Amino acid sequence: EDADHVKLLVLVGRAHMALGEIEVAMVFELTRALSLPESPDTQNSHYQLAIALSKNNADKHEVDLHFEKALALGTDPTTE
Repeated sequence: EDADHVKLLVLVGRAHMALGEIEVAMVFELTRALSLPESPDTQNSHYQLAIALSKNNADKHEVDLHFEKALALGTDPTTE
């Protein structure tokens, strides 16, 4: 059940980002997804949060930290 919740929060976070609601995506969806027990979509939560943070001009170290966590959890490194 937690895994489904994480997946849903990531999808809702992506929807908010698509609508330009970056802060809502970061604070209410993606950060919340990371507060749940680790699941297969935790890596995607870190990846999407890194993207949201970079769009919000966050500290580069914080952005890199989430990209690194996503990679460590198995995110496929692509040209994105």
